Amino acid sequence: MFVVERVARGHRYLYLVESVRDGKTVRQRTIKALGRKDALVASGELDRLAASIARHGERSLILSDIDAGRIASRRIGGPLLFGRLWERLGIGEVLEEVLEGASSALRWNGRCSLARCIGCSSRARTATA
Repeated sequence: MFVVERVARGHRYLYLVESVRDGKTVRQRTIKALGRKDALVASGELDRLAASIARHGERSLILSDIDAGRIASRRIGGPLLFGRLWERLGIGEVLEEVLEGASSALRWNGRCSLARCIGCSSRARTATA
């Protein structure tokens, strides 16, 4: 089921409809005429109906809780995520061991390239200086 908007005599109306298969074709069957869109919006009825339906959807509950401030959310970027992974997995220490026999120029260039790619902390960059 879904809501469609149709124009009739210069006004926009909302309808609750469902798709029904009739042989090889699919048709829309109107379940309920909800009314004129402008009247539903002005009265707040459209928002109440949407909120009522959203209460039954798990994803909508979480998003509305975030909007209401009941659940804290924070977006993180790639550099923060990969920097923490770098530290937790000990990638810097592994690279130290692998590059131990290499020339200092190769060690420095390798670390700088990796640091730029993942935005790791300055500690890894200054350890080679």
